[in-house]
Amino acid sequence: MARQPFTNNRNLEGIDSLAHIQNLFLATLTQTEAEVYPWELALIGTEDYFLAQEQEFALDTILEAGELGIRTESLFANLGQCWQSVSQWETIKQGLSDRFRGVPTAWLDAIATAAQEVSQQRYSLQDKLVSCVHTLLAQWSEEDLQVLARPLAYAMRGNTPEEQTFTGVWENLSPVEQARWGLAIAKAALQEMERAD
Repeated sequence: MARQPFTNNRNLEGIDSLAHIQNLFLATLTQTEAEVYPWELALIGTEDYFLAQEQEFALDTILEAGELGIRTESLFANLGQCWQSVSQWETIKQGLSDRFRGVPTAWLDAIATAAQEVSQQRYSLQDKLVSCVHTLLAQWSEEDLQVLARPLAYAMRGNTPEEQTFTGVWENLSPVEQARWGLAIAKAALQEMERAD
């Protein structure tokens, strides 16, 4: 049984696409491995298989003249931005780890991840801080956390970063002190993300 090419959505117009895909999947599963993909490159016909695949999926025949170059530039620009944001994210996480050595890594990671999610949202500074720690401090009500976050949010408006550090023993802190330090870490994470942007 020859493999049926599945090149684009135009093959699915006018038919039940789910049933068609299921049939293609079943046909692929029941074929022997040699018919599906020539893993042994030294076999006769392997080169013909790859040439046929290249011709079937050649981008220069799908895209109009010049469009391939534009899309390639766009792809590499987006890849560059992704790489830059990943390296900035790692730098921010490392900075938090250095400043708050006594805090459990799970707390730092959870706060940093939450800060990344809310940093671009249109929340008030106070709500951003509370959002960063609320999952870690589920026993606290949101109103209580907002009371603790209010002075930190007010201080953030001045854009003067404080270099608070914590090197103590986390387990020796009271729940109130842990909540305050969690909010301080969230403040530091949000400020670092704002600087990175």
